Amino acid sequence: MLFRWMSTLSVAPLALLFVFAIGCSSSDKPELVEVTGNITKNGKPLVDAMVEFYPEAKAGVSAGVTDAEGNFKLNYVTGEPGAAIGKHTVNVTGGRVAGAPEPATPKVDLAKIDAMSIGVESGEIVAPVADPTRASPSAGGPPAPVILSAEVLAGSTAPIMLTMP
Repeated sequence: MLFRWMSTLSVAPLALLFVFAIGCSSSDKPELVEVTGNITKNGKPLVDAMVEFYPEAKAGVSAGVTDAEGNFKLNYVTGEPGAAIGKHTVNVTGGRVAGAPEPATPKVDLAKIDAMSIGVESGEIVAPVADPTRASPSAGGPPAPVILSAEVLAGSTAPIMLTMP
């Protein structure tokens, strides 16, 4: 009896490994199409924006970043170029209109870094690097993504043109 139970225990991990390998096979990956595109706002390129394509069908996300002309190229979640065929919800986060000044970067005094980690310097309270009260766009935090839609067509090589509202 003990031998049967031990035999079952030794086979169980192998069976789970087999099921896992089948479930995670490359056949689960959708057909990908290389996707390039361009984003504009008020007729000007949107620079340094994160572009994420979320397919309506069961598939992974594809993402890219716009260059100085607002152009992007998508890579699938596996790192391969492209996106799944079909309709997508497109999230555009960050970026700026070409020619607009770059957003200000907060200055950090490197001499205070150690003191900031504990929050006190010579009895004086030091503000944290990230201000939790500025977590929402209305409080001056990062803006929410702009949500657009696009369709990736099988065999298409035409760039996807997106316009920000």
